[in-house]
Amino acid sequence: MNKGERIAVLEGYRTPMGKMGGSLAHVEADVLGSYIVKEIYERFLDYGKARDLSEVIIGNVAQPAHAANIARVIALRAGIEYEVPAFTVHRNCASGMEAVTNAICKIKANEAEIILAGGVESMSNVPLLYHKDMKSFLEKMMRAKSFSAKLAQLLQFRLRFLK
Repeated sequence: MNKGERIAVLEGYRTPMGKMGGSLAHVEADVLGSYIVKEIYERFLDYGKARDLSEVIIGNVAQPAHAANIARVIALRAGIEYEVPAFTVHRNCASGMEAVTNAICKIKANEAEIILAGGVESMSNVPLLYHKDMKSFLEKMMRAKSFSAKLAQLLQFRLRFLK
C-alpha cells in the first residue's frame, strides 16, 4: 500500500438481532457468523476476488467450547479455502471493531490486500464458568437418583459455591 492510498470497506452485513433467550437462542455464534461470512465470500467469488482473500479476522468475547478459534471455524463453515488463515480477537464490547482495526493495520503494513473482518456473538450461548465447589454440587445433583437423594443434595447448596 502506498502512502496516501485509502482503505475501502467493500461489503457490510449484520445478522438479525434478538433478545437473550429469544428466537435466536438456539443458534450458536459460529453458525450465526458463518451465514454472514458465506454471503460475503460468495460476493468475493462473484467479483473474482476470492483468490485474493488474505485472511479472516473475527472478534468474539465468549467463544464456544466447540469452536476455540471461532474465526477459523466460521471461515471453514463458510467455504473459505483451508489455506486462508483466520484468527480471533477478544476485546470486551469492541471485539468486532478490534477485528476491523487489525485488518486495517495489516493492510497498511502491506501484510494483506483483502481481509474479511467482523464480529459475532450469541449471548444466549455464552459458556458459563463455575467455581469447583459449584461444579461438584451440580455433579452430585445429577448423580442423585431419587427425590429424597436430590432433596438431600439440594440442602447442601451454599451461596459461597457461586463465588
